[in-house]
Amino acid sequence: MSKTDTKLRTGLLQLLLGIALIGGATYYWKNSNKPTVADIPAAPLVSDEVKSNNSPTIDVQAALKDRILGDSINADIKISEHSSLTCGHCGHFHRDTFAAFKAAYIDTGKAYLVYSDFPLNAPALQASMVARCLPEDKFFDFVAVLFGTQDDWAYDQGYLAKLEAKAQEFGMDKATFNACINNVELRDGILARQQAASKQWEIQSTPSFVVNNKVTISGAYPFPDFDAKIQEAVSPAQ
Repeated sequence: MSKTDTKLRTGLLQLLLGIALIGGATYYWKNSNKPTVADIPAAPLVSDEVKSNNSPTIDVQAALKDRILGDSINADIKISEHSSLTCGHCGHFHRDTFAAFKAAYIDTGKAYLVYSDFPLNAPALQASMVARCLPEDKFFDFVAVLFGTQDDWAYDQGYLAKLEAKAQEFGMDKATFNACINNVELRDGILARQQAASKQWEIQSTPSFVVNNKVTISGAYPFPDFDAKIQEAVSPAQ
């Protein structure tokens, strides 16, 4: 075999390998639900542009406050949801199961839900930050919109512009949006909670639900199956 043939063959193999790697990366981007935070940037999330003295101040303490749906005082069951806003399984749960779960447990006063961010990548992290920078009473509605339109923004290279547009529909202006996604304290607070939850509850996938701080349920189950698992988790045997 000539040197030219060898070079051509080597080049072809490298090209095929590159295509395979790109395809694998694309599949992982859209389908992975394993919690990994290694690739989430540790630096400011947008540019290092000089901030104006009039840049909005983010109340990080308020942003990191627990987001609770339901009656946390009188409900007998506490359910902590650990989800990533770019996780396809989490989106499936919220589109197909959440309404029935809410009607049976939250609206009846049997349970309350604490939403815990578990971002699997930078888009999910930034989306969680934006959700928490909105007024508390808009949080769950915004999360519902993000899960409901996941295919529109979560896997798009221009996701930031789409997130900003969605946030504007909830009353967030551009300056607040930029201040929010550049806030290092908020970012680190979300990631610290994620790491603590992962360690405490041994969460290996999203969505995962911790019932009464005792039993972890992992997976996007249809409501009848999810209902059965909750009932099992709160049974006296548990």
